[in-house]
Amino acid sequence: MPPKTMAKGKIEKSAKQVKASIAWTKKMLADKQSRRALAKAEFRKADKDNSNSLDKKEVLQVIADVAHMEHLDLPSEDKILALFTLCDKNGDGVLQEGEFMTFFKTVLESYLHHAEAEAAQHEHVIKEVGGAKNGKTRTIMINQDPKMYPADDIDPLTSCGKSGKRNHSREAKSGATAKLRKSITKGTVLILLAGRFRGRRVVFLKQMSSGLLLVSGPYGINGIPLRRVNQAYCIATSTTVDVSGVDTKRFTDEYFGKGKQPKRVKKDGDAMMDDAAKAPTGPSDERKKDQAAVDASLLKAVKKVPMMDKYLKSRFSLSKGDKPHKMFF
Repeated sequence: MPPKTMAKGKIEKSAKQVKASIAWTKKMLADKQSRRALAKAEFRKADKDNSNSLDKKEVLQVIADVAHMEHLDLPSEDKILALFTLCDKNGDGVLQEGEFMTFFKTVLESYLHHAEAEAAQHEHVIKEVGGAKNGKTRTIMINQDPKMYPADDIDPLTSCGKSGKRNHSREAKSGATAKLRKSITKGTVLILLAGRFRGRRVVFLKQMSSGLLLVSGPYGINGIPLRRVNQAYCIATSTTVDVSGVDTKRFTDEYFGKGKQPKRVKKDGDAMMDDAAKAPTGPSDERKKDQAAVDASLLKAVKKVPMMDKYLKSRFSLSKGDKPHKMFF
């Protein structure tokens, strides 16, 4: 069966063929010797009258043969003829062997530019369709979004893709705790990027079993109490404070957890009007005592470093024209 010419439309391709065609084109453009050998062989095969030149019809047939052989979605016939005219240096209407070498390379570059741009935006297949008024081709997406989504949520931490099966080897390797960044060590001053105290500086004390970071202002300097933060929302600075004298053994994830609240009981109208004693809010006496003990140790370490208390009080902010990725913290 003769190969399809460019005038009849584009060749139908699979996703695998599209990637293979782009890879083959890149290889041909990089390997000058192989490209010139292929172009020379195709030129000799098409030059049946031994005139050492190819006219437009012969050139179109050569390009169609190569496109069919390597599944290339080459430019339209008008674009190829425009490249033909561009490479016809002497303007005699035919391409000599040297001119054809340049033309062959130009066509491959045109295909590669078009194919990579299409692949970057949309991974699709161009399929020919019948009918006089159907537009001749259809663009079909290779990776289509699903039309339906599962009603049940799948836990991403205990599943493996769409199957929903647990990946035990992956869970064992992860250890279920986020790995602490190398830039964060005990005593490192961190800048918080989210939450109530965003833009404030705190001192890192230790990493909890959940992977969260235990930090403190300390409270006596900038009003930030003991709290847990995610290291993803922190900037680690090069400033450190000696926290070897701070005892953090009793601070666990359970320490910061909220106790079980009693169930609410429905009340009638009269009961709602009673002045029932409300539960106290704010930190407990035990929490205040622990904060004071941590502050006492931290303040001693902070006072040893000149200007450290003012540094911890200051806020971090960005102004117009600042480039955070070029800053040294």
